[in-house]
Amino acid sequence: MALAGTDHPFIAVRLPRLFLAALVSAAPLMSLHAQDASGIRMAPFHFDQLIKQDGFPPVALTLGFDHDIGEYLSAGLEVDVLWRNVINEAPHEPRNGQQLSYNGWDADYVEDKRAWGLLYRTAFFVDGNGDGGFYIGSYIGMRHITRTLQISGQYSSSSSSNDGPFAHNYTADQMVFPIGLRFGLRSSMDGWYGDIYAGIGYQICGGKNLFKKPEMADAPTTLAGLTWTLGYAYGFSW
Repeated sequence: MALAGTDHPFIAVRLPRLFLAALVSAAPLMSLHAQDASGIRMAPFHFDQLIKQDGFPPVALTLGFDHDIGEYLSAGLEVDVLWRNVINEAPHEPRNGQQLSYNGWDADYVEDKRAWGLLYRTAFFVDGNGDGGFYIGSYIGMRHITRTLQISGQYSSSSSSNDGPFAHNYTADQMVFPIGLRFGLRSSMDGWYGDIYAGIGYQICGGKNLFKKPEMADAPTTLAGLTWTLGYAYGFSW
C-alpha cells in the first residue's frame, strides 16, 4: 500500500526500506578503524525545495556535527530551520501578486513560511577523507512544514458584499520524511573546514496540498515530492 501523497509503490515503500537497510548495514563498518576526527559545522546558506510553487526556496540555517570514520567514511547529524523563523520575519505578499480564486471570488493574501528539520547523513570519499575531496552519500530525516495564509481582502465582480467564501486565516502543517543522495566537495577536518554540497531526494508524505478546504484548492502550498538541496557549510574540527 502506498503512503499518503505517493503514487508509485516502489517509491512509497521499497525505496525508504532500501535507504534504511543501507544505513543499518553500514553501522558495523563505521565502527571499524575509527579516527578521532570530529567537527561542528554551520551552514548559513542552505536551500531545500519543500513546496512546489516556491520557485527558489527560502534560505535556511543548519547546525550539525561531523565525524570521520576510517579512511573513506564520514557521518553526520544536522538540524535546520528557516532564517525567517530565526529572525521572526513578518508574513509577506506572494510573488507576482498571486491571488486565490474560488466560485467567482478572488482573494488577496499574505503568507508565512515555517519549517524545521532533523537529518542523518553518511558520505563516502572517493579519494579518502584525509585530504578531503569529492564525496557521495545518503541522507534520511524528518521535517515539519507549516504555512499560514492570511486573507487581506476578497471581492467578486458579481457581488458588492465583502462576506466571501474565504476565512480570515488558514494554517496547516505536515511532517514529511526526506530521503535522498547528497554529493559535494569538503576539505580535510584539520582545524577549520568547508563543505559545498548539493543533493536530490524525495519527501515521503509529500506531493499533496497542505490545505484541504475547497476554497484553498489553488493555494500555492503543494508539498514537493522530488526535491533538491544546495548549500555551503563551514566548521571547526578537532
